[in-house]
Order: sequence, then structure tokens, then C-alpha cells
Amino acid sequence: MTRYDTGDVLLLEFPFTSEAGLKRRPAVVILDAGDADVVVARITTQPYATGFDVAITNWQGVGLLAPSVIRLHKLATIEKALV
Repeated sequence: MTRYDTGDVLLLEFPFTSEAGLKRRPAVVILDAGDADVVVARITTQPYATGFDVAITNWQGVGLLAPSVIRLHKLATIEKALV
């Protein structure tokens, strides 16, 4: 089974909160407990919106296409099969 480290940036099918579908987007790994799921936080190019948004200073170094932020208040548990 694939194992991810905290801080890894993944491209995955991220669910909408309304459960109306999925959108392919980057996310950062928060926790991989070694099972079939991984806990991630959404990454977005939208400007800061809350105190829970953290700017990625080396966004090019992690393979992102534009300046981005991690939305720490937008966590999801995702099946590794969606990565």
C-alpha cells in the first residue's frame, strides 16, 4: 500500500462539501495512518480568506503552477485510490 509523508503535495479528486461531485486539485497530506485513507488539506490559488490559510512560500518547488495557500480549515479524509 502506498504511504505518504506529512507535507507531501498530492493531486487528487477532492470532494465538494455538498457531495455533488469531485474536482481534481492539489492537497497537502496532514496524516497517513497506514490504512487505505489519507487526511489532507485543500490547496487553492484563491487569496487569503481566513486566519486558517497558510501561504506556500516554495510553491514552484512542490510542483504547483501558481502561488497557493493551504486551507487548514478544509480537511478531508480521502481514499488513497483517488490520488
